[in-house]
Amino acid sequence: ICRYDEYLAILLNDSNARRAKRTARDVRSSLMKYRIRINPETVIQVAPSIGISSSDAPDEGNEENLAAAAIRQIQTAV
Repeated sequence: ICRYDEYLAILLNDSNARRAKRTARDVRSSLMKYRIRINPETVIQVAPSIGISSSDAPDEGNEENLAAAAIRQIQTAV
């Protein structure tokens, strides 16, 4: 896990695009279970936006483009 600009990145060595999607789905589901109490009257829910990129995914090019591809997916997520 590392920070990339304003994002947190989870780097999965030896993982393909399908496994990365499954892991992203699992991480998102787990994070959405958390509630954070801000004060006695206010509780917020974690709402993560997740994008993935893989070296075996088409149109990703080289490793330098992988992080940028994941960021694009996060920015276009609903």
